Amino acid sequence: MYKNVNFRRWLKYKYLTFMRIKDHPKNIAVGTALGIAFDVLPTFGTGVVIAYFLAAVIKVNRLAALISAVVFKLAIPFFVFINIKTGQLVMKSPVKGPSPELVESWHRGISWTHLGASFLVGSAINAVVLAVLAYFVTYQFILWRRSRVANRQQ
Repeated sequence: MYKNVNFRRWLKYKYLTFMRIKDHPKNIAVGTALGIAFDVLPTFGTGVVIAYFLAAVIKVNRLAALISAVVFKLAIPFFVFINIKTGQLVMKSPVKGPSPELVESWHRGISWTHLGASFLVGSAINAVVLAVLAYFVTYQFILWRRSRVANRQQ
């Protein structure tokens, strides 16, 4: 029914779609930052929708928010681990870090109550840090890429 999807090909397609967005680099960078920030936050699957509608409300690029939110869904297990570790570091929690089994089975309906505030604090900090980082990296990358393409055409 479905064709085998080559992951590298899919990723390249998303990259090319992203690079062909016709908008100001600032709007694309803010949309990307929103998409990534809502992947770091514990939105339980609604991050894509929230990022898309928030991008529409603040009038930045919705497609950039959508693409970044979809692509970075692949990193959610990593984000969960980093959020817990950051929260424990900030709150000086004596609880040991998340086990590899917890990170691998994050989608199986685990009770997150034992992680509590350290997970939420860590996710808020990491969302802000990664959003700011994603904004600057994306903005500079788009400026560089567009100048490179413009120089080639001359």
